[in-house]
Amino acid sequence: MNGLAERGSSAQIAGGRGRDATVSVSDTVRGWLVHIVLSLVRVVLVTVGMVALVPQGLIPLGMNLVGADDSLRLWLLARYLPPEWQVLAALGFVVSGALTVWIGLLQHRWLGTRLVGDLTRDTKG
Repeated sequence: MNGLAERGSSAQIAGGRGRDATVSVSDTVRGWLVHIVLSLVRVVLVTVGMVALVPQGLIPLGMNLVGADDSLRLWLLARYLPPEWQVLAALGFVVSGALTVWIGLLQHRWLGTRLVGDLTRDTKG
């Protein structure tokens, strides 16, 4: 009997290159959904990280180092704090923003490998 017919709705993708690999339509859809979710998480993490890093961290830090007027607060959270806390808050935003951007850029590799491994383990057994 044909190997493809034995598997039902699965499509053979190995092409006779050794191991027998099959992927069903539901596995393909699940793979695409995992990819879309990971991409959206990446976009959100990098965006939030950049907002914390640049406008909430580096700009107020630069304004404090230059000695800008206290009336220039705009929407910079660190500038609304007492003067002794402004630099510390800006440094906190820089660290948290850089960490968030770093996690956002690497999460696709960390979570993607783990989720794809779970996906292939589910289809094998």
